[in-house]
Amino acid sequence: MNKNPNSIACVFNGVRDDGSEDSDENDDKDVDGGAVELAARAGQLHVDPNAFHNFGTGGTPIVLADATKAASQADSWGVGLNWYLNTDIKLMIDYDQTHFDGGAPHGNRPAEHALLSRIQVSW
Repeated sequence: MNKNPNSIACVFNGVRDDGSEDSDENDDKDVDGGAVELAARAGQLHVDPNAFHNFGTGGTPIVLADATKAASQADSWGVGLNWYLNTDIKLMIDYDQTHFDGGAPHGNRPAEHALLSRIQVSW
């Protein structure tokens, strides 16, 4: 049972998102096949242009960030697949891609691609 009246609990094959099991008396702890969850995300980082400004006086440059090494903007997106094998084991795989504006001596730094996986036990 959901203990917080202001939240919503989802049930996938008898496994609730809060970790508790559905109340059917005939279900055992392991759910056949488990549950699959698809995830998607997008994000953006915008660095204030003042971070690349020279705050120095005279011949002493003082900059917070070097525009030839630090990107001024990053746009990312990712997709993920989570498999709740049972109430104690969760398998995750994610793919993320990030594109940059600036960050290289002559233009944009190359895009980054990441493939991540994780096994989580008893969360």
